[in-house]
Amino acid sequence: MIINNTGFSSVKLFCESKHADVNINNAHKIWNLKQPIVINNPESVRMLCSVESVSIPLSYYNTNATNNQFKVDGTVYTVPQGNYTATTMKTALNELNMGITFVFNSTISKFALFTTNSKSIEEVPNSIYSMLGLEPRTITLIHTAPHVCNLIYTTGVYVCLNSSSNDNIDTYSASQSSPCLIRLNVNQPTNTYLQFYTPIGFKNVLSTSVLNQIDISILDDNRKPLQLTDNVPWVVVLRVDFERNITETIQRTKIQARRAKIDSLIPNDNDTF
Repeated sequence: MIINNTGFSSVKLFCESKHADVNINNAHKIWNLKQPIVINNPESVRMLCSVESVSIPLSYYNTNATNNQFKVDGTVYTVPQGNYTATTMKTALNELNMGITFVFNSTISKFALFTTNSKSIEEVPNSIYSMLGLEPRTITLIHTAPHVCNLIYTTGVYVCLNSSSNDNIDTYSASQSSPCLIRLNVNQPTNTYLQFYTPIGFKNVLSTSVLNQIDISILDDNRKPLQLTDNVPWVVVLRVDFERNITETIQRTKIQARRAKIDSLIPNDNDTF
């Protein structure tokens, strides 16, 4: 792709969460541009946007408000938010007194559940089941989780430009079009910051000729706001480029040109002599 074949200079936007004009939540901020970016001839020039760099603190718990609920026999139980290992998770679950005793089998990385009578594990919003390898069902006496325990909240984060749309396809959504999404993988969590940098990233073609506001969400794997603890600061640097719309003209072959010439010599019914 040819970048900036218009003569216009690229524009960088430094979006710091602590300087946002509107704070929706810890992971959703809005900035109003004092000087809007405007394309005066959108029929021949289009705007492209890419994420050049990101710095986000690794300050979210693997068990948080999006994945910490358990429902047994109509009662909802909530695991306190925090970072858990399988061992500490087993202790936390048993302390909820749900009538189920949890044991973790480290050999197969699965939880075993013991009851003295029948218990029904039921669907609940923001459930912890997938992390524990469980599925909603009725259990009696002994039940081994059908899946391994995987205490990972999110395998990556998405930088979402809510104020702009394009023709990219997000297979997570039923919609064929989506906001601009950039995925960053998380290297768990030996570092204190999730950092990403590329001098020329993937260029999203924006379906707008006026950019006067930047609306950014940081999302988890489930496209929900990343559950950052407290109001930790993060930074996203965007780069806006411009590209001229190029219309290809295909030259006719010699055969096509000769055929057109012959056709022009053949009279039709509307010709008059």
